[in-house]
Amino acid sequence: NITPPSHGPWRQQEKRDSWLLMRDADTDNKQLSSSTCYDLAIIGRGLIGSAASRHAAKLLRGRSGGHAGKIVLIGPSEPDTAACADGCAAGSANHPKVYGAHYDEGRITRRTDPDPIWAELASRSVRRYGEIREDATTCCTARQATNSKRTTGTTSATSSVPSDDDAASLDFFVECGHLAVGPENSETIQRRKQTAASMGIVDCASLDENCLRDAFPYLHFPAGCVGLHEPRESGYISARRLVAAQTTAAQNMGVTVIDAVASQVERSSPDMDNKDDGKGVFTITTEPLIDCNCAGCVKVGIGKRRRIRAKKVLVAAGAFCNARPLLPVKLDLTPIKTQTVHFVLSDEDVDRLEGMPSIIFKDESMWSYLLPPIEYQDKTVRLKLGGAR
Repeated sequence: NITPPSHGPWRQQEKRDSWLLMRDADTDNKQLSSSTCYDLAIIGRGLIGSAASRHAAKLLRGRSGGHAGKIVLIGPSEPDTAACADGCAAGSANHPKVYGAHYDEGRITRRTDPDPIWAELASRSVRRYGEIREDATTCCTARQATNSKRTTGTTSATSSVPSDDDAASLDFFVECGHLAVGPENSETIQRRKQTAASMGIVDCASLDENCLRDAFPYLHFPAGCVGLHEPRESGYISARRLVAAQTTAAQNMGVTVIDAVASQVERSSPDMDNKDDGKGVFTITTEPLIDCNCAGCVKVGIGKRRRIRAKKVLVAAGAFCNARPLLPVKLDLTPIKTQTVHFVLSDEDVDRLEGMPSIIFKDESMWSYLLPPIEYQDKTVRLKLGGAR
């Protein structure tokens, strides 16, 4: 089934009191800023930050005999989940200028690539999908014990074991296969074949022009093009669901999640914090999720500013690393624009394209990618097309 269930993480606003909502309305700001000094603070709750929090928790647990240490993951929810319980429009109108790259339902995942290093790393990632989901759906005994003690106002202090429906919403990988297409003797096709052979991917089939047409009659490519089809351990992921799974897995291992935007990181001098081994600590200031003072927003804590202390800070804010003073120096980053086109499908088209793999096409003048039919949060089923010349 290549259309994920419609009750994914974007439905958080409909389940405000559920385990997946990463906010505690009763958090006391002073207590949060003064009573806790985390071993590690991770800024950015997207694809990289959520993965980093899970790995950090596993690493610290391994070093300390089962205790994950004190780790905090800081980042905002998707904009439309920030509207207050009273239904004001501020959640979508005044969200704090941060829009994550993972707010999407279709990202190609596959094992073959012209770059052998990329292909190896991709294969390792695909093999880890099962582990991520298991970590996300397994509630650790240690977490249950910790939940009864924590008062820091986070999900890990108030969540319960996810229901079957919630667990299903963490199924982020759809194994529909992947198809690479290009001119028969092109470098991209030849190098993909080489990496597949060197990695022992035996189920990767080479399709000549006629076989390509017969296997996928609804696709039309320029004359002389051939394909490389890998039917297993490839297809696409839901970026939203992967972030949700990584974050939930981290919470299961004791990571604290704070639903806020980090606006500044400062380091205190050692003599100001001599109880922290004389090394000083970092102070992270967060800004309100939305600029709204209505009763509903104040009630759920959207408008609070916080000060969070940590011994170490990992900044995983992607393109937003330079948007606020989070690092001691600005990174040499140049933002660029890219476009994707979404085609909304009829029921007949969805049926006609059943079994369609994810696709990457490349020739001498252009490259493009195409995702199979995927159901989005507005209940439409779409094809997503991207690429460049």
